[in-house]
Amino acid sequence: NCMHILPALHQLEEDVPEGLVVVGVQSGKFNNEKNSDNILKAVTRYNITHPVINDQNYDMWNAYSIICWPTLVLINPAGKVVLISIGESDVDKVCRFIKDAVKLAPPSKFEAVPLPSSSFEKSA
Repeated sequence: NCMHILPALHQLEEDVPEGLVVVGVQSGKFNNEKNSDNILKAVTRYNITHPVINDQNYDMWNAYSIICWPTLVLINPAGKVVLISIGESDVDKVCRFIKDAVKLAPPSKFEAVPLPSSSFEKSA
């Protein structure tokens, strides 16, 4: 279950504030899990601070050949997939790998610009 890895992701975001961008991708199995309003409620309920994409048509799921929940995909600044981790059991190893990868990576050409919290609010 993807919710079980949220604490590790939150800690990772705190431990690596520079050089890492976490983006959640919600590929819902059931119709209620594909509903953007329900996703926004879950983001709020679980205090998720990174952006979350609603992949209701499984576009990203298929593009990265995902086969189960949760799956973590690490993509470097050049757009190359450098790690795919399936399931919950290796989350700590993945976090250590990411920390090491960020330390060893060359400086990024991209500037991180935080989104204002109003970006996550539903438009009227």
